[in-house]
Amino acid sequence: MMAQQERPAPSRDDQGGAPKGEETLRTIIGILVAEILGWAASSGPLQPWIRVLLILLLALLGGVLFYYVQGVIWFFTWLARNARKLPGLLGHVLGAFFNVVRHLFSGVAMLSGRSLRAVFCVILLIAATCLIYSFRSWPWAPCPIAWEVRLAASSETAPAVQHAAETFMRDTADWRGCRTANITITAPDSASELRRRLAGGWNATPPHTPGPRPVLWIADSPAEVAQVRDVSSARIGRVETVATSPLVLAMPHATADLITSGLDEPGAFTWAQLINGVRSPRAVLRTHPRTSNVGLLATVGLEESLPGEDRKAERDALEARIGGRVGWAEDVHDVMCRFLDADDASGDRVPAFVMSEQQLYEFNMARSGTGTGSWTRADCAGSAARPGPVPRLRPLYPRGPDGRHIHSLIYQCVPLDWADQPTPPAVSEIVRAFCGHLATALTRLGFRDADGRLPALDSAGELAADAAVAPDWPSDITGTLARAAVPRLGDHVLLAVDVTGSMSNSLNTDGDRLRAATDTAKTLVAHMPGALTTALWTYPAADAEATHEVLAPPAPVRDDGAALAALLDPVQLATDRTDRSLSRLVRAGVEELAGRDGQRVLVVFTDGGGADFDESPLTDTAGVEIVLLTFGGRGCDHPGLAEGTPREGLLCYPVDSDPPDQAVSSLRTYLTVPSGGA
Repeated sequence: MMAQQERPAPSRDDQGGAPKGEETLRTIIGILVAEILGWAASSGPLQPWIRVLLILLLALLGGVLFYYVQGVIWFFTWLARNARKLPGLLGHVLGAFFNVVRHLFSGVAMLSGRSLRAVFCVILLIAATCLIYSFRSWPWAPCPIAWEVRLAASSETAPAVQHAAETFMRDTADWRGCRTANITITAPDSASELRRRLAGGWNATPPHTPGPRPVLWIADSPAEVAQVRDVSSARIGRVETVATSPLVLAMPHATADLITSGLDEPGAFTWAQLINGVRSPRAVLRTHPRTSNVGLLATVGLEESLPGEDRKAERDALEARIGGRVGWAEDVHDVMCRFLDADDASGDRVPAFVMSEQQLYEFNMARSGTGTGSWTRADCAGSAARPGPVPRLRPLYPRGPDGRHIHSLIYQCVPLDWADQPTPPAVSEIVRAFCGHLATALTRLGFRDADGRLPALDSAGELAADAAVAPDWPSDITGTLARAAVPRLGDHVLLAVDVTGSMSNSLNTDGDRLRAATDTAKTLVAHMPGALTTALWTYPAADAEATHEVLAPPAPVRDDGAALAALLDPVQLATDRTDRSLSRLVRAGVEELAGRDGQRVLVVFTDGGGADFDESPLTDTAGVEIVLLTFGGRGCDHPGLAEGTPREGLLCYPVDSDPPDQAVSSLRTYLTVPSGGA
């Protein structure tokens, strides 16, 4: 009997499987393929942890699919067979798709030996290339240069936009913290000045604005965009609304209860009814329409609530009440710092403020000590009274244009492209991404979304979620701007700038005394020129016998101070001229203005220097008001000035390192008179 021959055990191939080594190799290939797909799919601006998570999940899925390749083939075969049972074109399309996937995995299953190793090497090379590309900037390498993205916004909107920009730059940084973009924001102290710069080509015409042009403007209303679009040399891209905020009249609860008598619905009262309801001695404060878009749009709403020539007297009376006590360059934050102090804790003397709902939200958050917006006690200037324990304010929503909606600010992203300075495509992509970020980030700071919906916010119980935002309002702001009173320093104003060598000394901030003086003078002529004439001198003169040199003779200012500002830019120190008597200069200025009618003001920009100032020019000033703005040095502490300061007709104000708009606003408190006209 023949011995039974032992038959070899069947291999894994005979059992329908593959050798263990090939299964492992296929699994690794699956992981690598999935990682490459994950790397490609997450190449957009995703946060690093999301990208890592996506790649890991795809890698796990790829490894499982390639390890159980026979089961995957059977699964897609079953899907293809059943898909064909579906009626019509859908069944054929799905069946074809599942067949393609089945054949793909069948090809993977057929790989073995050398072919499998070759495929593995190719995929490994691709994966290594992707890895090197992803980490082409190693931890020890310097960050690549970030794109510079320049924004423009009003001074009222800029703090919130700056907060959003900081979160955007942080969120879009790579794993090493290298930024894709550096976002800088320009915010002139006047909204009219911002529109003028945009309309005039930014720095293309005098007075030349320092710095490059913005590529994005965050506008406060569609009417503002329309006004600039009609005259600007910039091409305006697709405008996108990112946020809204209704206008409110904010006041203590007790004052609001007296006005509403329990009728609390938004829009229950007009602007006139609410303003007249605030009884004396409480003030109603509104920022200036030419410098503040909040003040401008509130004025538009007030005028719409009292239409027609027959109601002009009512409009003028309301304007006189709300427009007389706020500085030209002050925004809502400045006004609240100036009018809220520790003595107002009871709320008996707290004024009513015209502001946006978002500004009120910031204020009320600051009152509770949990503010995350831009208004804090630290924002108040050192010389201003710091707000004390003032109670939270309550908003009243004036009636809008159609009786249903509320007058609102509508914030829009406005891309700008200058013909002689095109925006790079990469910057345009960043601008689009930032506008999308703004639409989300601003709602966390008290703004409503683009459709007027109020998000869920902490400490927002005072706000009326059912207040409906008026869409595309206002249609025009030109008429209101033309009627807005322009504050004047006087009827005839003479400016004299000290150019002696001591003005080259530095201040506590960057720059020297002369540059601080000319910057303040430019702000002054732009915001508060003479109602009839404004003149510009420098002193001392090159001729020892003369007191000054005339840069601009007395003339009306018709261009918002642009021509005078252009003369101030190139003013240089006269180091060969020594300090001479300030008294001579003041006497010459008084003589120049003495023969003119109306209010006359002489403004001297100086550091006091070594000048000998005595009281002789003050013995007969002929009614001319003398203002000394000092920058560093002994300033108003100069012995001669200290003696002269208490005298009637002389004001000495130490500007030093104060921003120009703050100095001018403070000066206006003492000297300005309102004057109508554009």
